[in-house]
Amino acid sequence: MEAGLADPDPFVSDVAALTLIQVHRFRALRLGDLEAAHVSVRWLARIKHGAAIPVLIEILESSRSGYVPGEGGLVEGNNRRSRLVALASLVDWRTPAAQSAIRTRLRDRDPQMVAAAERALSLFPGDWV
Repeated sequence: MEAGLADPDPFVSDVAALTLIQVHRFRALRLGDLEAAHVSVRWLARIKHGAAIPVLIEILESSRSGYVPGEGGLVEGNNRRSRLVALASLVDWRTPAAQSAIRTRLRDRDPQMVAAAERALSLFPGDWV
């Protein structure tokens, strides 16, 4: 599937991108293994396709718990790290939808998300287009 991204036919590369975005969306939002989910979030942050924007917004808005590797096996954790990657990627896109999602994080329960949102909005003030 990844090879389809480099196909010279724009239809093939677009279908491959859209399919992979949905595969990684499912992994990022549904896997209980937050480390594996984070790999998919990083993939979504790297792809330069506009269809990734709503998925990144969904990840940013979805605070959840799961399992991460720890001493002696898996321990419970949260997806803050993935949400921060999604936020940073949305800053790169600077679309109105991305800005709105980041503004909403100003009222997040996680103080680190609030601080990251404040920083992003202060670095790029005004309306994003």
